[in-house]
Amino acid sequence: MNDPEPGLPHLPSPAERHSDRPLVLAVLTLCIGLPLLRPVAVAVDASARPVRRLVEESAAEQVRMGLVEALLTAGVFALGATIGSFLNVVVHRLPLGRSPLHGRSHCPACGHGIRARDNVPVLGWLRLGGRCRDCGSEISPRYPIVEAICGGLALLLWECELLSGGATLPVRPPNLFAGLAWVILYPRLDLIGLFLFHVGVMVVLVVWTLVATDGGRLPPRHLATMLGLVVAVTTAWPWLHPVPLVPGDMPGPPWLSRGLAVALVGLAVGGVVGSAAGRSIGPSWWSASCLALWGAACGWQAVVGTALVMAGLVAADRLASRSTPWLPLPAPWLFLASATIHLVAWRWIHGFLFGAAQASVVALTWC
Repeated sequence: MNDPEPGLPHLPSPAERHSDRPLVLAVLTLCIGLPLLRPVAVAVDASARPVRRLVEESAAEQVRMGLVEALLTAGVFALGATIGSFLNVVVHRLPLGRSPLHGRSHCPACGHGIRARDNVPVLGWLRLGGRCRDCGSEISPRYPIVEAICGGLALLLWECELLSGGATLPVRPPNLFAGLAWVILYPRLDLIGLFLFHVGVMVVLVVWTLVATDGGRLPPRHLATMLGLVVAVTTAWPWLHPVPLVPGDMPGPPWLSRGLAVALVGLAVGGVVGSAAGRSIGPSWWSASCLALWGAACGWQAVVGTALVMAGLVAADRLASRSTPWLPLPAPWLFLASATIHLVAWRWIHGFLFGAAQASVVALTWC
C-alpha cells in the first residue's frame, strides 16, 4: 500500500469502514484459495492410492514437514504481496519519470509519510478500514487488490510449477517425485529458475497492465530494456524455454537454437499479433509490447495459445456482461488472466495445439 490516496486522522470505527472492504476480502480469498486447490486435490488423490515418499517418515516428521510447507507457502504469498506493494509505487512514479527507488511513500493529500506498521501489504489497508491514518480521505482499494493479485500469482506458480515437480510445463518431463522435500533435498535448478523467471515476467506484465488501465504510457527506453533483458536472460540460460522453436532438435549450440532463436521469433510473432490486434485489446503500445514480451519469454507457440484463451475469455466476458453490471472487464486485465491460465495449463494447451497441428498435416497429406 504505497503512495495511497488520503485517509482519516484516527483509526476508523467499523461503521466508517471503506465501502469496498468486502471486495478486497473477496479478492484476497480468491487469490489465496485458488492456488491451494492443487495441494488439496493431491491430498484427496493420495488418500485413494499409496504415496511414494522420499524417505519413510513418522507421523511427527510428517507434521513438521507440513508446518514447514505451510510457513513457506505463507512466505511466498507475503513476498508476492510485498512485490505488489512496490509495483503500486512503480506504476505511480514511472510514467511521471520519477524513480521508484528514491523517496518515502506518502499520502498525496496530506503529505504525511506512510508509517511502517500501516504499510503491510493488504493487511495494512484492512486494519485502517481503507482510510489514511492522518488526513481523512479514503484509500483506493486498488492498492490492496494489486498486492493480493501479485501474492496470488507467486503462490499459484509456486504450487503449480515448483511443488508439482513441473507438472504444468510442456515438453519437459515432470519430476518423478513432487513436494517440498524434493525441492529442498534434491533441488532441480532448472525448475527453480523457471519459477523465478515466470514470476518476474508476470510482475512486468502487471506493471504494464496497470499503466495501460490508467491511460498512461511507459517510456520507450523502459519497454526496450525489458524486452532486451528477457532476450538476454533466455539466451544465457536456454532451458528457460521449455518449448523449442520447432519440434525436434535444431542444429547449433543451445544458446542459439533454444535460447536466442526462440526469443527473437517469439518476440517478432508477439509484436506482429499485438500490432494487428491494436486497440481491440488495449492501447497500441501496450498490446504490441506485452505480446512481444510474452513471445520472447515463452515462445511463439505461447502467443498462439494465449490468444486462443483470451478469445474465449472475451466471449465469456461479453456474454456475462449482459446480466452483470460491473462487466465487461478491461481488455488488458483479460490478457493478464489469459497469460496466467496459459502458464497453469501450459502442458495441456501445448499438447492440444501440437495434436491439432499434427492432425492437420495428416489430413492435408491424405487430401
